[in-house]
Amino acid sequence: MGHKGERIMCTKKSVGFVQESLGKKTWTGPIIDVGAGNESKYYKQLFEGQEYVTLDRTQEPDSSIDILADILNMPQVKSNFYGVVLLCEVLEHLLNPFDAFKEAARILRPSGLFICTTVAAWPLHKHPFDFYRFMPDGLTHLCIMSGLEIFNGYYEPKNETMGQACCVAAVKK
Repeated sequence: MGHKGERIMCTKKSVGFVQESLGKKTWTGPIIDVGAGNESKYYKQLFEGQEYVTLDRTQEPDSSIDILADILNMPQVKSNFYGVVLLCEVLEHLLNPFDAFKEAARILRPSGLFICTTVAAWPLHKHPFDFYRFMPDGLTHLCIMSGLEIFNGYYEPKNETMGQACCVAAVKK
């Protein structure tokens, strides 16, 4: 498992990337935070006054999830509905990242914003699983395969003291 201080630093970088990406495009809600767990508190503050919905497959003791569903198959979530889909610090824990991106694109309305933050290098952190690490080319491929056009990206250069982040922001074509 990674150290708590490292996790907080990664979250700060992710929140900064989300905020930067929101400033680059015009967007409207509602917002859905997919795989929100107990991390939504960091992102919800960026969307004050907007409808902010959380989705996760389990309800954790210190979280309040609006929709219980698995992002790999969430037919109960309306297609082409959300103006912003967040997938923050979740992708590495999902068995099938292709299905995750396709489902995120399905629920995102045309011209809506999709923002994904994940890890490129990071210590093992099962929650409950830890399957993958992602590079810019991998996230680009996932976006292309899902009909998403990238407008912002971030790849953290080599960092000796903590993990590396890889982030992408895209619009639905």
